[in-house]
Amino acid sequence: MRYIKLIKRLIYVFFKTSLQQDISFRFDFIVRLINTAISLAAGIGAIAIIFSKTHSVNGWDFYSTMAVTGMFMFIQSLKNLFIGPSLDSIAGLGGELWTGGFDFTLLKPVPTQLYISIRNWAPLTLIDLVISLIVIIYSFVHVYSDFSINSLLIFIIAIFSSLIILYSILLILSSLAFWYLGTPVLWIFNSVMETGRYPVRVYPFVFRFILTWIIPVGLIVSIPAEALMAKADVHEVLFGLVFGIVSYIAAVLFFKLSIKKYSSASS
Repeated sequence: MRYIKLIKRLIYVFFKTSLQQDISFRFDFIVRLINTAISLAAGIGAIAIIFSKTHSVNGWDFYSTMAVTGMFMFIQSLKNLFIGPSLDSIAGLGGELWTGGFDFTLLKPVPTQLYISIRNWAPLTLIDLVISLIVIIYSFVHVYSDFSINSLLIFIIAIFSSLIILYSILLILSSLAFWYLGTPVLWIFNSVMETGRYPVRVYPFVFRFILTWIIPVGLIVSIPAEALMAKADVHEVLFGLVFGIVSYIAAVLFFKLSIKKYSSASS
C-alpha cells in the first residue's frame, strides 16, 4: 500500500513539473494540434484510398481498419506520454549515460526502475490520447459486433498485455545502451511500430507471422483492436498475457544486469 502511495505521489509531482514546463511555451499547444490533425488526416486518408476501390481486405473493412489506426494512436500516445520520454532520457542522445548524470539517478531514494520509467512526461500528448479515443469510439459504433461482458474482459486483458509488452520491449532496448552506448534500437523499433497502423492480418503470411510472434506489433496493436470488436481469438489474447508477463520479468532482470555494466562518471 505504501508503495502504491509512493507511485501516485511521484506521478503527481513529475506530471505537475512537466506540465509547468510545457505551458510556459504556449505556441507548442498550437503546434501539437496541427501535428495531430495532419497525422490523423494522413492516417485516415491512406485508409480511404485503400478502400476507395474495395470494400474489404482480408475481412477488414474501412471502419474496422480505422479502429486499428485509432488503437495504434492510443498506444503510441501512452508511450509518448511518459514511457518514451522517461526511458529516452537515459539512452537517447545527450541522455544520462552520455553525460554521466545516471550517477545521480542511482542515488535517488526510490527504486531506480520506477524512477526512470515515470520521471519525464509530455502532457500535451494528452491531446493525441483524446483524439485517438474519439477515433476508436467512432469506429466502434460503426462496426457491428456482439460486444458483451466477456468481450470487455478479453479487451481489458488484451490492452493490459499490450502495454506490458510495449513497456518491456522499451526497457530492454533502453538497457542495451549500458552495453553499447551508440545503439539506435529505439529509433528502429519506433519505425517498425509504424506497421501497426494497419491490421497485421492484411499483410502476407510471412510478415504477419513476424509482426505477431517475433516483433509483437500485432500483440501490441491489432489484437486489442480485434478484442474491442469481439473478433479476437481468445487463445491469442491469453498467449499475449503470458508473453507480456514473461517479457516483463525478462526486461526487469536484463535491466538489473545492465546496470552492473554502468561505469560511474566519477570513477
